[in-house]
Amino acid sequence: MSWDVTSHYPNFSVIAGSDKYERNLSFTSIFSNELDFTTTYIATGDDFPDALTGAALAAQSSSPILLVGKELSPFTETILRRHAGSIKKLRVLGGEGAVSTDVIQKIKAIVENN
Repeated sequence: MSWDVTSHYPNFSVIAGSDKYERNLSFTSIFSNELDFTTTYIATGDDFPDALTGAALAAQSSSPILLVGKELSPFTETILRRHAGSIKKLRVLGGEGAVSTDVIQKIKAIVENN
């Protein structure tokens, strides 16, 4: 017996992507009208606790959490460039132990130069 969960939710949509960074782009794009990019949170996509616990904080102000890895993915860079004009504060969840100084500097450069 198989369960067809989607039949119980006629107005569902799938948020898809080739990896977690592309899914983050898809999610952010779909809900961009409901997100306030003034304060944007950055969390590692390599380990989930920072993003998971940070979600409660970000939700209080309808702020996005953008995922990064050891390098800045093209998908995350797309989000940053698209919303750079709205970003006034960047909050890195987990600090430099989770997100490298190099990635933080690249993010700052994108936000400041767009």
